[in-house]
Amino acid sequence: MLLRSLLDLFFPPLCAACEARHVGHGQCLCPACQAALPRTEHALHPDNAALALFRDNRRVQRAAAWCYYTDGTDFRLLVHKLKYHRCPWLGPSLGALAAADFLRQAPAWFAGIDFIVPVPLHRRRERSRGYNQAALIAQGIGRAAGLPVNTSCLVRTVDNPTQTQRTAEERRLNVEGIFSVRRPELLTGKHILLVDDILTTGATLRSCLAALQSVRGLRVSVFTLALARQTGSPLSPDSALSSGSIAR
Repeated sequence: MLLRSLLDLFFPPLCAACEARHVGHGQCLCPACQAALPRTEHALHPDNAALALFRDNRRVQRAAAWCYYTDGTDFRLLVHKLKYHRCPWLGPSLGALAAADFLRQAPAWFAGIDFIVPVPLHRRRERSRGYNQAALIAQGIGRAAGLPVNTSCLVRTVDNPTQTQRTAEERRLNVEGIFSVRRPELLTGKHILLVDDILTTGATLRSCLAALQSVRGLRVSVFTLALARQTGSPLSPDSALSSGSIAR
């Protein structure tokens, strides 16, 4: 902590979006870029587009995404930087910002939740990437909302191909049956917050819900950093940073 404080003193960190303004310790965005985020305002609108994707599942209590994931925005590039370009520090910072926004707008949004469960990566993928971005986001949310994070009760048993560049039906088939539950007794009767980075068709999260279906008395809420608002093809891992203000 002392070393980090000294580094921040002599080399103040720059905003991850505009790269022009300094930010405080533990922050990733300057106030101007925070204000410009394409927020969904789902905290103020419980009956929202995220919940609509899970309305047929009675276990789902509430669902929300923090910001829209659209072409040409710094936020889209930030999420991509976290996911594909080895910037793990962005995960906890963005997660904490998202949770703080929700707590300001709807203080009871996280009420009744026992712990957070990030959508898991397969161990091979996590080893290759070095981290699970959903787990890092969950850490930030947990820190801001005062909730513990559990990364052991839900596991990805199949190293499925990426969801990018797939149709809705291809996404559903690609994630079918790839998750399983460990220690279901830890989940029995609990209310968990299932966290992921991007919500597109909901296929991955619905596959998680299917794996959790056998747990007695389990209630689930869903939270993602981003909601894909357009139907165009997702940004591919190789092309994301070819343009935009955070490209180096």
